[in-house]
Amino acid sequence: MDQPPLPISNEPAATIHQVSAAAQVRADRLKSDAEAAARESAIWQDLLSYQHKSWWFHIRSLFEREAEFFRRLRETQSPVIGHLESIYREAKNHTEELIHQLPRDIERMAQAHNLPLDLTRSRHPKYLFREGFLTLEIDEAKRLAKLRDYEEKLDELPPDAEAIAQCLILHDRRLFDRPFDGIKFLQKIRRIYLDTIKKEKRSDGDPVPLRHIARRLSKNDKAFRRDEFLIDLSRLAVDGPAEIGGLRFEFQQTKDTEQGFLLFGRAGRGMVNLLIFKKGTQ
Repeated sequence: MDQPPLPISNEPAATIHQVSAAAQVRADRLKSDAEAAARESAIWQDLLSYQHKSWWFHIRSLFEREAEFFRRLRETQSPVIGHLESIYREAKNHTEELIHQLPRDIERMAQAHNLPLDLTRSRHPKYLFREGFLTLEIDEAKRLAKLRDYEEKLDELPPDAEAIAQCLILHDRRLFDRPFDGIKFLQKIRRIYLDTIKKEKRSDGDPVPLRHIARRLSKNDKAFRRDEFLIDLSRLAVDGPAEIGGLRFEFQQTKDTEQGFLLFGRAGRGMVNLLIFKKGTQ
């Protein structure tokens, strides 16, 4: 005769639930501890790096940005506190002197790194590079160097001259040292143009906003930025090709600084906002 099934107690399930919950609490605590340790390590590594480079503005900024971390450290009465306070005082003294030397230091920095500073149009606190496409502005009150170009804000950092140089070199190379294939770039623009007029039931030759084309290019290639589009558009305007499939591209000008692009260099004769294609000269 078959035996009836044994009753199942809820107690083991409850115990497993409790053990699982306790394990999750430990996991969360360990994760939080690991994140805090990683953050602390990053602070110490940054401080050591800035000291090695003598980036006094960065050192002062680190102490002031991480004031809560250093306050908690002081409460532990760590023997390192006296040394840290000495470093902070030194950073404050150096930065109070260096802030007045920035005009000289920025000019020397640009010369040392062969950066294209426009001396004729640059006046402290604003410095122009690459014919004004890149603008560096020093905010003395906040002890910040702010870098932007025609299209976007690029970076903000404490104004140590060598740190500014590294930032400028990074963006200058990103913008101007990229390979450029005018034929492929024009083909991309033409494809987006045709897709746009098709969706909007318009005719070939109708104007399409350049910012719409820039957004589509960025959507297709997440790494492609608006300022890079502007530089490539400027290259295309100067170096060509001017035609594709027997059609010549043209830009229409605007006074609307929000909708238009100010092209760079020899292409920059005004603000442009629309792209059209017309029958070529051949």
